[in-house]
Amino acid sequence: MEVNVFVATHKLVENINSNVYKLIQVGADLNENLGYLADNTGDNISKKNKSYCELTALYWIWKNNQSDYVGLCHYRRFFCKKNLITKKFKILNDKDIYNLIRKYDLILPREACLPLNIYEHYCENHYKKDLDFCFEAIQKFFPEYVDTYNETMHQNKIRLFNMFIGKKEIMNEYFSWLFTILGYVESKIDIREYSDYQKRVFGYLSERLFNVWINHNKMNYSIKEIFVMNTEDGKVL
Repeated sequence: MEVNVFVATHKLVENINSNVYKLIQVGADLNENLGYLADNTGDNISKKNKSYCELTALYWIWKNNQSDYVGLCHYRRFFCKKNLITKKFKILNDKDIYNLIRKYDLILPREACLPLNIYEHYCENHYKKDLDFCFEAIQKFFPEYVDTYNETMHQNKIRLFNMFIGKKEIMNEYFSWLFTILGYVESKIDIREYSDYQKRVFGYLSERLFNVWINHNKMNYSIKEIFVMNTEDGKVL
């Protein structure tokens, strides 16, 4: 099996000694080339990185990579596990990842708890209308997801960071679903007057949408939830 877990980065980072992890520069069309695999080759949306965030890497994976398993993490966020002896956490290595995918279709972050439900939390921190356009797109293109969307928006547990490791054939279904919805939203909103923070809208929306897609399809796949470590501060979720 060929397995590629892409590590999205916009800056130079310490190289990773691994056959599985692959550094990919996001927003390569907008910045100086770092010498890594870049999201502006082949079929790509690299120019949209300021609003699509790590999704420009996700789109590149969808259109340009044919590995059996693919994944996405970040230069500072990785899946990790606890050492049973030392009780310390360490980033999953190649062997760990292969052991997991032999047993599971999807590797996902553990759920975090929000102080509000997903819908209320988004509306408090971003623009309500943008999330409502997602629902409009689901009604239009994927009506079978309407009930799951409503159920998911009213829960306070969420998987963050757009991180995963999964079978490529499964993830392709998600990619197609996601970018259909985001393309519709993009056609409906004008982000030119948004702050730099709010211009990251499609990255924020996708975190919520990923939970909708997982909740709708989780009975079809074997799933393993894994801790996520922020390597900059050592915090584990």
